[in-house]
Amino acid sequence: MVVGLVVTYLAVFLSQPTDEQLILQALDESIARSKEGRPGGIAELYWVELTQLDGGATPTDIQNIRLAKPEVTVPARGIDMSGATPTITSPFFMKISFFGTSMDMSANVKIVFSPERSTQLLIFPVKRWRVTDVQYLGELALE
Repeated sequence: MVVGLVVTYLAVFLSQPTDEQLILQALDESIARSKEGRPGGIAELYWVELTQLDGGATPTDIQNIRLAKPEVTVPARGIDMSGATPTITSPFFMKISFFGTSMDMSANVKIVFSPERSTQLLIFPVKRWRVTDVQYLGELALE
């Protein structure tokens, strides 16, 4: 029994992906959440950041973003691990339709990630990452 637990623990521990792989996975999951209209998507985090200048996003705004199920593209995948939290600085493209009107939005953003602790097989600790903030850095410079 004990040997089985030790072997299982080692298998889980040794098969754990790198932080970089987990961060990119978290980014892809956040983009998928937006496209599927689920909470925690990168589109709603971007919208909250964008509306901070106008008094902040309301719960209705967030619900409308989820219902619109926007297409989001984050082409740059270079992770900066030098700060307190990992970030990706990238162009951000979002195509969204509100009430029959389609909008294409683009900007430079910094995507911030935070670690989370989770378990696998109910008892083995594993690390996960989550997108926690999308910081607006300005409009894209069109060349």
